[in-house]
Amino acid sequence: MTPPLRGRDAIQRLLVIASLLATLPLLGAGAAPAATGAGGPQVSIAAVSGDQGHAFVYAQVTDALGAHPAPPGSSPTAYYSRWEAVPVGAPGCPWLWLVYVYDRATNRQLNAPPPGLPTPYLPSTTFFCPGPRVSPVAGLQLAIAQARLDLDLVVGSSPARPQAGSPVSISARLDSSVANDLGLLLSMAIGDWQIDGWRIEFGDGSQARLPGGSARNISTAHVYAAGAVYQARVVASVSGIAQAAEYGPSGYPFLVRRSFAVQVANDRPVSVASASVQHVSPLIAAGVSPVIDGSGAPTSAGLRRIDVPRAELVDLYLRPAIVREGYRTLGGAFAGWAHSTVTGWRYAGSLGSAPDRVIPDARWLQVEAPLGIQWDRPDLVLGGQAHDYVVRVQLRIAVRYPDGVATDLTVTATVGVGVRYAAQNE
Repeated sequence: MTPPLRGRDAIQRLLVIASLLATLPLLGAGAAPAATGAGGPQVSIAAVSGDQGHAFVYAQVTDALGAHPAPPGSSPTAYYSRWEAVPVGAPGCPWLWLVYVYDRATNRQLNAPPPGLPTPYLPSTTFFCPGPRVSPVAGLQLAIAQARLDLDLVVGSSPARPQAGSPVSISARLDSSVANDLGLLLSMAIGDWQIDGWRIEFGDGSQARLPGGSARNISTAHVYAAGAVYQARVVASVSGIAQAAEYGPSGYPFLVRRSFAVQVANDRPVSVASASVQHVSPLIAAGVSPVIDGSGAPTSAGLRRIDVPRAELVDLYLRPAIVREGYRTLGGAFAGWAHSTVTGWRYAGSLGSAPDRVIPDARWLQVEAPLGIQWDRPDLVLGGQAHDYVVRVQLRIAVRYPDGVATDLTVTATVGVGVRYAAQNE
């Protein structure tokens, strides 16, 4: 029997095969007959037809009694075979199967090369180049076919040089050639297959799962918190129904239908650059809508200055305005707006002279609740001129940035108040 390939011998053998492939045509379904001597048993490649035009090939020997199968293994047949897959890389034939056939009674190789010639000697050795619709029946079959085909899944990331804190798109595409590869590697004809689901491992300890379906590609965004090189990994779970060939007790192959489950995976290094992150606070202004206590509903308009009657309790309803929303920067560049929400407000004192009544005094209010104020004195008169009172209010604001950072701010705003019936009019 031919010894396994090792070291330099393997390279020389591949060179011999490649050179012979350039000059020898492949006959029939890709098999070359073996010359075993005039009148002796003849080795050939036969085939059984399966679904969707797929064929499964096997070795057989024709002698004086007829044609006989030559399966691998120890089945009780007059002849047996040994299959050896050799990567060739030639156009149209990346893999070549060498088929060595033996007489079981004597263990004599029927398609052996003449003495003194290197092996494999293709004019005597039977060989076969598989294709998407012709697969060799070359080994033991499994009850459930399983495989891991990393090279069929293309994983990418964008942008090419992302920054920490900025979204990165991890994408994957499962090429349809996976069906052909399964047929070649598992001696199966794939009749129907589907993607059951996707798992994305981002390399920082977090992962995501996406549903399967008819789409062969996915894309999802992820934010890395720190600069580093992360190993992102995408795994597609594939299942389906295939037709396979098995050798029966007589040595002839027969066809069966089997389910298969495949984990298709690939990795992608994602180099994330560290970036200076700045969270800029929003600019908030405060207006109020005044209503004499118990006299009606406030308007939606917010005023920065109001007039109130002397000695009357006036309810002030908050009308906040976001002059400029907060935002985030990465490395000095804009990286998304924040979302700000006013969650409460309160009276925070006055400039010049305090109101005679404040309800409530210095207690936080809900945004919808009013603040009551009352002046029993007229406007301030300085240098013969009337001046507004200045009321200070504080706003509590919850700010959430696009990277998930949340903060609470307290902003102070002022409202000018004029009191009617000034002293010079009494």
